[in-house]
Amino acid sequence: MAAQGGAATNTYSFWSDEQGVFRIRSDNHFDSVYQAIPALYNPQFTKYAPGAANYERVVMGQWNGNRAQIGTEAGGTGTLRGLDLMGADVKVISLATATDSLPICRHTNGTLYNGTNTAGVLACP
Repeated sequence: MAAQGGAATNTYSFWSDEQGVFRIRSDNHFDSVYQAIPALYNPQFTKYAPGAANYERVVMGQWNGNRAQIGTEAGGTGTLRGLDLMGADVKVISLATATDSLPICRHTNGTLYNGTNTAGVLACP
């Protein structure tokens, strides 16, 4: 399907109407540039319908001020929920200055610590 470019009130390039609605929407709220923003709605709040003011969702990627964003959003009576990053290793790495960067690592007990950077190889030992 071609990009909608905001031609209609609720433009969705992709819509999966399951218990937890997943959609990709053409949107221009950020920097007035159309982009495809994928989101998964919280099925434990209320089932989302196009254009609804009440929602809770996780946005899996959008651009704002030339920065990539991943996070949760809420509208109307929705509650802004927390965000957990999960995995065996969770690293936050700045590639802009890879020789100076240290990854933020997570111990098995859940605490965060700075990893290592040896010759530009970032690691969570």
